[in-house]
This record gives sequence, C-alpha cells and structure tokens, in this order.
Amino acid sequence: MASRLASFCLAAAVLFPSICHGGNVLRSSPRAVDASILRPINLRSYEAALGLRRRDRVDFTDLDPATQSQLIYGRPGEEGQLLLANMTLYAPAGLPIVLMERFESLTSAVDCKGDDGTMSLTFRSKQAYHYALKKWQYINEDEEKQFLLIANHDGCGPADERQPYK
Repeated sequence: MASRLASFCLAAAVLFPSICHGGNVLRSSPRAVDASILRPINLRSYEAALGLRRRDRVDFTDLDPATQSQLIYGRPGEEGQLLLANMTLYAPAGLPIVLMERFESLTSAVDCKGDDGTMSLTFRSKQAYHYALKKWQYINEDEEKQFLLIANHDGCGPADERQPYK
C-alpha cells in the first residue's frame, strides 16, 4: 500500500508542479479547472516519476525532427487513481515533429511572446546550438521546408495546453 501511495505522490507531482515544482510547466495565467480534462504531462517528468533516468551524458538527438512523437496527458482520478493517456502523434502530411519538452533542458531561455508569432530559443551550450543549427538548417535553405515544434512552456500558448509552431 505504501508503495502505491508513493507512486501516486510521484505521479501527482508531475501533474501538479505547484505542489513540488517538478519539471512540468508552471503556467502564468490560471483558469477554471475542468476535472474531466486531461492536462499535458512533461515527458521527462513522467519518465523520472517512473524511475526511468537518462544517462549523465548530454543527448542532442532530442533536437532531431522525427516522424512521430509521444505525448502524455493525465489527471487525478477518484480514490487516489491517476488517469493517463499515452498518445503517439504522427507528423501530419510528413511534416517532421520536434517536441520541445524533450530538449528544453538544453535551453537557458525561451521567448514565445513576440508579436510576430515566432519563438526564440537560447541554448545553454555552443554544442547544443550548433547541433540544432545543423539539424534544422534545411528550413533556412528552402522556404517550403518546415517542421512542427510542439511547446509545453509557460508563455507559449494557452495555459495547460501544448502549442504547435511551424
């Protein structure tokens, strides 16, 4: 029983970062909470709550555009249950996907508040910046090329929702 309670507390910390300030995003604009709606759960926080840990080395491959991406949503249920949805998002019309919550630890600043609808990323290291530049350079070489960047970051879209950027 204590093990189940500990697991619930870890998972609840992922859902409610204001309780213990986990890796999920703290939203700046509160809104009415509908108890039936599943909210985004940061994939890194979810993996940490399950005891899955990444190696100590930095993995820049999280910056690679992919044809699919895993998205986790959840909310507390009745009697201590945790309701989760594990979804796989496939790139629409072959548009590659980059999930920001996968590489957010590589950034030191994110700005989504520009009036022009663009996002600005500041990387923690030159190595991360150069890796992203190399993997994303094809969109600078051809105006027709794009990828879908999905953000779960404070200020990058409505509270408690992931926001796509092209």
